[in-house]
Amino acid sequence: MSKPEMSLQAAMNARIIGSGSETMVLAHGFGGDQSLWDKILPYLTKHYQVLLFDWLFSGAVNDPNLYDPLDTLPLMPSLMT
Repeated sequence: MSKPEMSLQAAMNARIIGSGSETMVLAHGFGGDQSLWDKILPYLTKHYQVLLFDWLFSGAVNDPNLYDPLDTLPLMPSLMT
């Protein structure tokens, strides 16, 4: 029996919280997760809709099939020029 596919939203732990007419997107750096924003989030959500997510390569995403660092190898030559 195959398992159902996870949506990208679920895979990336994406959520929108807060209120306001403008949207703010918070993206953490390599090796982090969205908990980085926990202390500032209460202030931002008073004035903005805030989109939070975890990059597929972060430790917060538990499915190793979603990201393979070797997939980026073909991009290396263009990054070096």
